[in-house]
Amino acid sequence: MKKLFLVSVLIFGSICLCSSNPFEIQKKRAEFDYSFGEEGERAYIRLPRGQKDVKAVLYCHQNMTEEVLFRSWEFCARMDSLGVAMAFIQRGSQNWDVSQGCQGRFEMIMKKFAEGTEHPEIESAPIIPFGHSAQATFPWNFAAWNPDRTLCVISYHGDAPRTNLCGYGRASLEWGRTRNIDKIPGLMVYDASKHIKSNAVCTGTEFTVEPVFVDESRNTPCDAHADVRPRVVLISGPAIQTGEYTFRYDPDYFGRDPKRLWTGITLCIEADGDSEYKSAVQELNIQLAL
Repeated sequence: MKKLFLVSVLIFGSICLCSSNPFEIQKKRAEFDYSFGEEGERAYIRLPRGQKDVKAVLYCHQNMTEEVLFRSWEFCARMDSLGVAMAFIQRGSQNWDVSQGCQGRFEMIMKKFAEGTEHPEIESAPIIPFGHSAQATFPWNFAAWNPDRTLCVISYHGDAPRTNLCGYGRASLEWGRTRNIDKIPGLMVYDASKHIKSNAVCTGTEFTVEPVFVDESRNTPCDAHADVRPRVVLISGPAIQTGEYTFRYDPDYFGRDPKRLWTGITLCIEADGDSEYKSAVQELNIQLAL
Protein backbone atom coordinates (compact mmCIF):
# COMPACT_ATOMS: atom_id res chain seq x y z
CA MET A 1 0.00 0.00 0.00
CA LYS A 2 1.43 3.36 -1.03
CA LYS A 3 1.75 6.38 1.22
CA LEU A 4 0.31 9.77 0.38
CA PHE A 5 0.82 13.19 1.90
CA LEU A 6 -1.36 16.22 2.31
CA VAL A 7 -0.33 19.82 2.46
CA SER A 8 -2.46 22.90 2.96
CA VAL A 9 -2.41 26.15 1.08
CA LEU A 10 -3.63 28.83 3.47
CA ILE A 11 -5.31 31.80 1.83
CA PHE A 12 -6.48 34.59 4.05
CA GLY A 13 -7.54 38.18 3.90
CA SER A 14 -8.91 40.89 6.13
CA ILE A 15 -12.58 41.66 5.54
CA CYS A 16 -15.49 43.30 7.35
CA LEU A 17 -16.98 41.15 10.11
CA CYS A 18 -20.50 42.07 8.99
CA SER A 19 -21.94 39.19 6.97
CA SER A 20 -24.49 39.56 4.21
CA ASN A 21 -26.12 36.40 5.54
CA PRO A 22 -25.70 36.28 9.35
CA PHE A 23 -28.06 33.29 9.67
CA GLU A 24 -25.55 31.11 7.85
CA ILE A 25 -22.96 31.98 10.50
CA GLN A 26 -25.31 31.61 13.45
CA LYS A 27 -26.57 28.16 12.49
CA LYS A 28 -23.01 26.81 12.44
CA ARG A 29 -22.21 28.10 15.94
CA ALA A 30 -22.51 25.81 18.94
CA GLU A 31 -25.77 26.33 20.81
CA PHE A 32 -26.29 26.18 24.57
CA ASP A 33 -29.37 26.57 26.75
CA TYR A 34 -27.71 27.89 29.90
CA SER A 35 -24.31 29.10 31.03
CA PHE A 36 -22.77 30.91 33.97
CA GLY A 37 -19.39 32.02 35.29
CA GLU A 38 -16.63 34.42 34.28
CA GLU A 39 -14.70 34.10 31.02
CA GLY A 40 -12.30 31.19 31.29
CA GLU A 41 -14.30 29.56 34.08
CA ARG A 42 -17.65 29.22 32.36
CA ALA A 43 -19.91 26.19 32.45
CA TYR A 44 -22.33 25.58 29.57
CA ILE A 45 -25.09 23.04 29.03
CA ARG A 46 -27.08 22.00 25.98
CA LEU A 47 -30.40 20.27 26.66
CA PRO A 48 -31.58 17.36 24.50
CA ARG A 49 -34.04 18.62 21.90
CA GLY A 50 -37.49 17.08 21.84
CA GLN A 51 -37.16 15.46 25.27
CA LYS A 52 -39.18 16.21 28.37
CA ASP A 53 -36.54 14.99 30.82
CA VAL A 54 -32.74 14.75 30.90
CA LYS A 55 -31.67 11.13 31.30
CA ALA A 56 -27.90 11.70 31.55
CA VAL A 57 -25.26 14.41 31.11
CA LEU A 58 -22.17 14.20 28.90
CA TYR A 59 -19.68 16.13 31.05
CA CYS A 60 -16.73 17.51 29.06
CA HIS A 61 -13.69 19.45 30.27
CA GLN A 62 -12.35 21.94 27.73
CA ASN A 63 -9.09 21.06 26.02
CA MET A 64 -9.46 20.72 22.24
CA THR A 65 -11.38 17.83 20.69
CA GLU A 66 -14.28 18.21 23.14
CA GLU A 67 -15.45 21.19 21.09
CA VAL A 68 -16.09 18.99 18.05
CA LEU A 69 -18.95 17.27 19.87
CA PHE A 70 -20.81 20.55 20.28
CA ARG A 71 -20.10 21.67 16.70
CA SER A 72 -21.34 18.38 15.21
CA TRP A 73 -25.07 18.57 14.56
CA GLU A 74 -25.14 14.85 13.81
CA PHE A 75 -23.61 14.02 17.21
CA CYS A 76 -25.91 16.47 19.00
CA ALA A 77 -28.92 14.90 17.27
CA ARG A 78 -27.82 11.46 18.47
CA MET A 79 -27.53 12.75 22.03
CA ASP A 80 -30.96 14.33 21.64
CA SER A 81 -32.45 10.97 20.69
CA LEU A 82 -30.97 9.44 23.85
CA GLY A 83 -32.10 12.24 26.15
CA VAL A 84 -28.49 13.19 26.98
CA ALA A 85 -27.63 16.78 27.86
CA MET A 86 -24.14 18.03 26.95
CA ALA A 87 -22.04 20.09 29.38
CA PHE A 88 -18.88 22.02 28.48
CA ILE A 89 -16.69 23.06 31.43
CA GLN A 90 -13.76 25.47 31.25
CA ARG A 91 -10.64 24.87 33.37
CA GLY A 92 -11.83 21.54 34.67
CA SER A 93 -9.54 19.46 36.88
CA GLN A 94 -7.12 17.38 34.81
CA ASN A 95 -6.73 14.64 37.40
CA TRP A 96 -9.87 15.03 39.54
CA ASP A 97 -7.94 15.70 42.71
CA VAL A 98 -10.80 16.20 45.16
CA SER A 99 -8.45 17.89 47.64
CA GLN A 100 -8.33 20.80 45.17
CA GLY A 101 -12.08 21.37 45.21
CA CYS A 102 -13.13 19.77 41.91
CA GLN A 103 -15.84 17.63 43.49
CA GLY A 104 -17.45 20.62 45.15
CA ARG A 105 -17.28 22.62 41.93
CA PHE A 106 -18.89 19.76 40.00
CA GLU A 107 -21.76 19.51 42.46
CA MET A 108 -22.24 23.29 42.38
CA ILE A 109 -22.29 23.28 38.56
CA MET A 110 -24.88 20.52 38.38
CA LYS A 111 -27.07 22.31 40.91
CA LYS A 112 -26.89 25.57 38.96
CA PHE A 113 -27.61 23.73 35.70
CA ALA A 114 -30.68 22.18 37.31
CA GLU A 115 -31.91 25.55 38.58
CA GLY A 116 -31.01 27.56 35.48
CA THR A 117 -32.65 25.17 33.02
CA GLU A 118 -35.60 24.30 35.29
CA HIS A 119 -34.68 20.64 34.97
CA PRO A 120 -34.25 19.50 38.60
CA GLU A 121 -33.34 15.97 37.49
CA ILE A 122 -29.99 17.27 36.21
CA GLU A 123 -28.66 17.72 39.76
CA SER A 124 -28.57 13.94 40.27
CA ALA A 125 -28.47 12.72 36.65
CA PRO A 126 -26.00 9.98 35.58
CA ILE A 127 -22.75 11.40 34.22
CA ILE A 128 -20.67 10.47 31.16
CA PRO A 129 -17.26 12.09 31.83
CA PHE A 130 -15.43 12.87 28.57
CA GLY A 131 -11.86 14.13 28.27
CA HIS A 132 -9.27 14.48 25.51
CA SER A 133 -5.46 14.28 25.77
CA ALA A 134 -4.43 16.49 28.73
CA GLN A 135 -7.99 16.04 30.04
CA ALA A 136 -8.14 12.31 29.27
CA THR A 137 -7.25 11.19 32.81
CA PHE A 138 -10.02 12.94 34.69
CA PRO A 139 -12.86 10.69 33.39
CA TRP A 140 -11.35 7.58 35.00
CA ASN A 141 -10.70 9.33 38.29
CA PHE A 142 -14.13 10.96 38.26
CA ALA A 143 -15.63 7.49 37.97
CA ALA A 144 -13.47 6.18 40.82
CA TRP A 145 -14.73 8.93 43.13
CA ASN A 146 -18.30 8.84 41.76
CA PRO A 147 -18.96 5.18 40.85
CA ASP A 148 -22.69 5.30 41.58
CA ARG A 149 -23.11 8.40 39.43
CA THR A 150 -21.03 7.39 36.40
CA LEU A 151 -22.91 5.91 33.46
CA CYS A 152 -19.76 5.24 31.41
CA VAL A 153 -16.28 6.71 30.81
CA ILE A 154 -14.79 8.12 27.58
CA SER A 155 -11.05 8.89 27.48
CA TYR A 156 -10.41 10.22 23.97
CA HIS A 157 -6.87 10.19 22.57
CA GLY A 158 -6.42 9.21 26.14
CA ASP A 159 -4.85 6.98 28.74
CA ALA A 160 -5.72 3.91 30.75
CA PRO A 161 -7.06 3.78 34.32
CA ARG A 162 -4.34 4.22 36.97
CA THR A 163 -1.66 4.70 34.32
CA ASN A 164 1.68 6.36 35.10
CA LEU A 165 1.64 7.95 31.62
CA CYS A 166 -1.06 10.53 32.17
CA GLY A 167 -2.02 12.84 29.33
CA TYR A 168 -1.35 15.89 31.50
CA GLY A 169 2.25 14.80 32.13
CA ARG A 170 2.23 14.41 35.90
CA ALA A 171 1.73 11.58 38.36
CA SER A 172 -1.66 9.93 38.53
CA LEU A 173 -3.76 9.88 41.66
CA GLU A 174 -3.69 6.95 44.05
CA TRP A 175 -7.18 5.49 44.27
CA GLY A 176 -6.67 3.77 47.60
CA ARG A 177 -7.43 0.20 48.58
CA THR A 178 -11.22 0.29 48.22
CA ARG A 179 -11.84 2.65 45.29
CA ASN A 180 -12.44 1.09 41.84
CA ILE A 181 -14.47 1.41 38.63
CA ASP A 182 -15.65 -2.19 38.43
CA LYS A 183 -18.68 -2.71 36.14
CA ILE A 184 -18.49 0.84 34.74
CA PRO A 185 -18.16 0.71 30.93
CA GLY A 186 -15.13 2.59 29.66
CA LEU A 187 -13.77 3.54 26.24
CA MET A 188 -10.21 4.62 25.48
CA VAL A 189 -9.57 5.95 21.96
CA TYR A 190 -5.94 6.49 20.95
CA ASP A 191 -4.17 6.61 17.60
CA ALA A 192 -1.49 9.21 17.03
CA SER A 193 0.31 7.38 14.23
CA LYS A 194 -1.36 9.27 11.41
CA HIS A 195 -1.01 12.84 12.65
CA ILE A 196 1.30 15.41 11.10
CA LYS A 197 1.28 18.83 12.72
CA SER A 198 1.68 22.05 10.78
CA ASN A 199 1.44 25.62 12.02
CA ALA A 200 0.54 28.84 10.28
CA VAL A 201 -0.24 32.43 11.26
CA CYS A 202 -3.40 34.14 10.06
CA THR A 203 -3.75 37.91 10.35
CA GLY A 204 -7.14 38.27 8.69
CA THR A 205 -10.68 37.47 9.77
CA GLU A 206 -11.58 35.11 6.93
CA PHE A 207 -9.41 32.37 5.51
CA THR A 208 -9.42 29.39 3.17
CA VAL A 209 -7.56 26.12 3.63
CA GLU A 210 -7.01 24.35 0.32
CA PRO A 211 -5.63 20.79 0.76
CA VAL A 212 -3.58 19.21 -2.01
CA PHE A 213 -1.88 15.85 -2.44
CA VAL A 214 1.91 15.91 -2.79
CA ASP A 215 4.69 13.39 -3.32
CA GLU A 216 7.21 12.27 -0.70
CA SER A 217 9.13 15.54 -1.01
CA ARG A 218 5.98 17.20 0.36
CA ASN A 219 6.56 20.04 -2.09
CA THR A 220 5.41 18.71 -5.46
CA PRO A 221 1.71 18.06 -6.18
CA CYS A 222 0.95 14.59 -7.51
CA ASP A 223 -1.96 12.55 -8.87
CA ALA A 224 -0.97 9.28 -7.19
CA HIS A 225 -3.69 9.09 -4.54
CA ALA A 226 -7.12 7.62 -3.91
CA ASP A 227 -9.90 9.16 -5.95
CA VAL A 228 -11.22 11.31 -3.11
CA ARG A 229 -11.55 14.95 -2.22
CA PRO A 230 -9.86 15.85 1.09
CA ARG A 231 -12.03 17.14 3.94
CA VAL A 232 -11.21 19.99 6.30
CA VAL A 233 -12.90 19.82 9.72
CA LEU A 234 -12.88 22.51 12.40
CA ILE A 235 -11.69 20.96 15.68
CA SER A 236 -11.42 23.87 18.09
CA GLY A 237 -10.86 27.57 18.45
CA PRO A 238 -12.62 30.86 17.58
CA ALA A 239 -13.81 30.11 14.06
CA ILE A 240 -16.93 29.17 12.13
CA GLN A 241 -16.77 26.90 9.10
CA THR A 242 -18.67 28.77 6.39
CA GLY A 243 -17.99 26.39 3.51
CA GLU A 244 -16.11 23.27 2.47
CA TYR A 245 -12.73 24.98 2.85
CA THR A 246 -13.66 28.44 4.12
CA PHE A 247 -13.67 29.75 7.68
CA ARG A 248 -14.34 32.95 9.56
CA TYR A 249 -13.05 34.26 12.87
CA ASP A 250 -15.75 34.04 15.56
CA PRO A 251 -15.56 36.84 18.15
CA ASP A 252 -18.30 35.11 20.19
CA TYR A 253 -16.40 31.80 20.51
CA PHE A 254 -17.85 29.86 23.45
CA GLY A 255 -14.48 28.48 24.57
CA ARG A 256 -12.73 31.83 24.94
CA ASP A 257 -10.15 31.59 27.73
CA PRO A 258 -6.83 33.50 27.97
CA LYS A 259 -5.33 30.52 29.83
CA ARG A 260 -6.67 27.89 27.44
CA LEU A 261 -4.47 24.80 27.16
CA TRP A 262 -4.63 24.66 23.36
CA THR A 263 -4.50 28.05 21.65
CA GLY A 264 -5.38 29.24 18.17
CA ILE A 265 -7.66 27.52 15.65
CA THR A 266 -7.12 23.81 15.07
CA LEU A 267 -8.26 22.09 11.88
CA CYS A 268 -8.08 18.45 10.83
CA ILE A 269 -7.42 17.67 7.16
CA GLU A 270 -8.53 14.16 6.21
CA ALA A 271 -8.42 12.01 3.09
CA ASP A 272 -9.79 8.49 2.82
CA GLY A 273 -7.68 5.73 1.34
CA ASP A 274 -8.48 2.78 -0.90
CA SER A 275 -7.00 -0.65 -1.70
CA GLU A 276 -3.82 1.00 -3.02
CA TYR A 277 -3.31 4.16 -0.97
CA LYS A 278 -3.45 4.73 2.77
CA SER A 279 -5.68 7.33 4.35
CA ALA A 280 -4.04 10.52 5.57
CA VAL A 281 -4.68 12.92 8.44
CA GLN A 282 -2.94 16.24 9.04
CA GLU A 283 -3.44 18.61 11.93
CA LEU A 284 -3.17 22.34 11.21
CA ASN A 285 -2.94 24.94 13.98
CA ILE A 286 -3.45 28.59 13.07
CA GLN A 287 -2.27 31.22 15.54
CA LEU A 288 -4.24 34.44 15.45
CA ALA A 289 -2.76 37.92 15.24
CA LEU A 290 -5.86 40.10 15.24
